[in-house]
Amino acid sequence: TAILSNSSTAGSAPVRRAIERLDVKIMKLDCGNLQTFQGLNSPHRLVDYEKILDGLKQMDGIIIQSVLAKGRVDNTTDAEVDLWIEKLAGIAPREVQIYSIDRPPADQSLVKVDRDTLIEIARKTEGVLGIPVKVY
Repeated sequence: TAILSNSSTAGSAPVRRAIERLDVKIMKLDCGNLQTFQGLNSPHRLVDYEKILDGLKQMDGIIIQSVLAKGRVDNTTDAEVDLWIEKLAGIAPREVQIYSIDRPPADQSLVKVDRDTLIEIARKTEGVLGIPVKVY
């Protein structure tokens, strides 16, 4: 059994216990800081970025999936990627999956990241973390 979660409730111990029972746990983390998280994900006001991070750190054997985009919000700059990798290091996932938008997003200022940039970010992440990073 598997889950693909937006991670918004990863800070909840009962939710984590339920997720731990699954075979494949794919959890989202698109950004390495609160400001970019809010700009890219437009979370509900009760979604707490720090609680998400803390919850993800407490989960074993997870896969992190991240969408990368450019535009009004850009999580592909060197500084943003470095912050994201730093957060991934604290979480210690078994794998990372990255992709870009493939259909028109709600925020029309966002644009797709080219495959070469995704590959470059994947290589950098693998080099720092020593785990597989798959590009979709």
